[in-house]
Amino acid sequence: MGEKYGVEVSKGLATLRSSAGLRLESESATGLLSLFNSVSGLKIVPVYLATNGATATAIYTEAVPLSASVSVYAFLTGKIVGATGPAITSFKANGVSNAAGSCVVHGTTTGGTDPESSGGTPAVTIVADDTADTIVVKVAGISAEDWVWHGFVVVVKAQG
Repeated sequence: MGEKYGVEVSKGLATLRSSAGLRLESESATGLLSLFNSVSGLKIVPVYLATNGATATAIYTEAVPLSASVSVYAFLTGKIVGATGPAITSFKANGVSNAAGSCVVHGTTTGGTDPESSGGTPAVTIVADDTADTIVVKVAGISAEDWVWHGFVVVVKAQG
């Protein structure tokens, strides 16, 4: 059935417990997340970036070691700075492997996109950088507009 997790907060201390007996404590949610990342092999990273224009800009980069496979899930929201109207919400998933020193993207899953309507096409992409042996999450707004992007990236690494 899989492991189950529960979180409780009491007197300024956050505690994460698992059905397998794992217990992590921290004084902050960020600290608790860091502890979970270190013991689970799963990395959950909050991200934030302000951009101007339609140039794709890296919001997150992860190394892909030789003989490794990495899955990246990006849950991001982008919005025009100062606007109260529509935004773009995007879920993207990609897998990248580094076999014999060559980073290759395997498949793409996209979901939950609500396009912004002021003209132009904001975007979230996940690409492999073979030269740097990394997987990169990039965001792009619309020409001549200031955008703010936030959300989180989930990374799962498997060593081959």
